[in-house]
Amino acid sequence: MKGEALKSTIKKGEKRQLALRWKVLLFVVLSVAGTAFVGLFHDGKPASVKPVQTKNFYINDYSHVYSEQTEAFLWEQGRKLAGQTSAQVVVAAVPDTGYESFGEYSRDMARRWALGDPQKANGVLILFSTGEKTQVRMEVGYGLRERLTQSVCDEILERWAKPAMQEGKWNQAALQTWVAVTKEVYTEYGREIPETLMTLPQADEIPGVEGDADADLVPAGSAMLPWLVLLVNFGIFWAAVLLLVLIGLFMKMIFRWNGWGSPGVNQGGAAWVSYGPHDYGGGGSVGNSGGGFGGNPSAG
Repeated sequence: MKGEALKSTIKKGEKRQLALRWKVLLFVVLSVAGTAFVGLFHDGKPASVKPVQTKNFYINDYSHVYSEQTEAFLWEQGRKLAGQTSAQVVVAAVPDTGYESFGEYSRDMARRWALGDPQKANGVLILFSTGEKTQVRMEVGYGLRERLTQSVCDEILERWAKPAMQEGKWNQAALQTWVAVTKEVYTEYGREIPETLMTLPQADEIPGVEGDADADLVPAGSAMLPWLVLLVNFGIFWAAVLLLVLIGLFMKMIFRWNGWGSPGVNQGGAAWVSYGPHDYGGGGSVGNSGGGFGGNPSAG
């Protein structure tokens, strides 16, 4: 009898060990698969980071493509334009826009920077994306929209920005586009166009500096280390699993309280009350945001 009891105990122990191994294996498989799945949507990189304006103000080089000559010219001429008209025409170059569309990124940047006179809404942002997908876009304040119409902006970008961009000449693209826009602004305010803008300036092209061009756009510590990304994704997956389990238990309790699934109780669910649906009007847009900026379609 003792021998049989011992054998039975051993068998039960082996079954428990086998069951435990299967549970551990299932946990590992689910963890790997779940972490990988979450990683498809979360890689630890910020969706997009809007840069603050640099000390040069009128030219903001986050791609490291502009020469000192280009920066000096736009800084000096930008100050002159603002002094005579209160308008501000600003150039910026970024390596990419993260997961945000170029149009959304550009509009948000213009609103954040609040270029030009706040009362006149006469700022212009010329934004270049110099990464794998090269793009250019102009954001024009409402105070200048009658002069810098969509057709005018399209023509400027097609004529002055696009050809230079296709050749990788970012200094030329910035200078020529800025000068063309600035001439329109001077004309709008009835001011004489300076002699320095009558002849298109020339600038040497310089390569981007070595290193991660995105570094200037990402605040310190915001980009996660690879191991930390895996840990966070692991936590997100199991938190989601736990949430689903809790929801299931809660719903089970609700059904029981209201007579669903319990023997001897009316299955009609008479205690249930409908709360909805409610129409929240999704999809509408909110206007008047961002100091009167409106974007023109990009070229390139």
